[in-house]
Amino acid sequence: MAAINRAVAPTSTNQLSDWYAGTCLPLLTGFTPTTFSPQNFWNNTKLSSRDIENMEDLILEKMIATYQIDTTHIIYDATNFFTYIDTMQKCETAKRGHCKAKRNDLRVVGLSLMVTSDCNIPLLHETYPGNRPDAKEFRRMMEQLKVRYERISRKPADVTVVFDRGNNSEDNINYLKSGEFPLHYVGGLKKNQVKDLYQVSREHYVPLKGESLKNQSAYRTMMDVYGSNCTVLIVHNPELENGQLQGIALNQDKATKKLLELQESLMRRAIGEVKKGRAPTQESITAAVEKILKPEYMKGIFKYEILEKEDKLYLTFAPSEEALEQIRITHLGKTALFTDRHDFTN
Repeated sequence: MAAINRAVAPTSTNQLSDWYAGTCLPLLTGFTPTTFSPQNFWNNTKLSSRDIENMEDLILEKMIATYQIDTTHIIYDATNFFTYIDTMQKCETAKRGHCKAKRNDLRVVGLSLMVTSDCNIPLLHETYPGNRPDAKEFRRMMEQLKVRYERISRKPADVTVVFDRGNNSEDNINYLKSGEFPLHYVGGLKKNQVKDLYQVSREHYVPLKGESLKNQSAYRTMMDVYGSNCTVLIVHNPELENGQLQGIALNQDKATKKLLELQESLMRRAIGEVKKGRAPTQESITAAVEKILKPEYMKGIFKYEILEKEDKLYLTFAPSEEALEQIRITHLGKTALFTDRHDFTN
């Protein structure tokens, strides 16, 4: 009843009974409105995790059987969200960890989720302590998936799990392949894992088929990944490249503005307009410039030099169009994927 209420006319638990009384639900269910008191609501939500798992299993089994949902391709991801739970308050899940919303000053709670690629039906979820690394949570979720899948489908199946680079480790890949119920996988690779493939000329890329992959192309090869012989794909997406170029342009403008401010402050000190404070050194200027150029690709785009003349320090810099073009050709718009499904098309 609470789920239906949330979907069509959200109310507080105090108003749940009145809402229920004004619907056709009493006729359909046989329950009187007084059943849905706030106390009864809380009494009935006080369930053990095992009770919830049993209910989820029954619901999923019914949905999959009724709608013939394909569960052979499963997408997995994990995220976290920050809370305002006080630091001194005891809590099993809200912990200090890497906050994906950049709120590292607050305690976070992790959330991992598995859905079918067919209709995005949730198969499994878990809330977990915010200080648990993604790679460790991945192993726990795969263990639960194997148990639940066999429980629901009553038999092992040909299942492929799709996940991102944050879950990569040799232990995780080995676990997927292990046991009586091995799982196939499609994952992402970091640039430093396939540096040579990013250098492959786009002339060797093959267009991808399908309207949803329009204008995209890929280069396919075989290589060793985490101790396994895998099919590896470097995919180029023009839309992704354009989006990255826009981000680079914004970061380039910001870096240029900050470098000009640093250049001006050095000039003012050199001509004597500024005398207070600690005098700049080669090391301090270099540190300041490196901080300004910290955003991705900025160090490759900007060339700078610290000059010394008559015991005064100056800064010169300039962006390189050639360097930006080389970054565009080599890195932008590209994604590296790996899989043990050698039978899959690009």
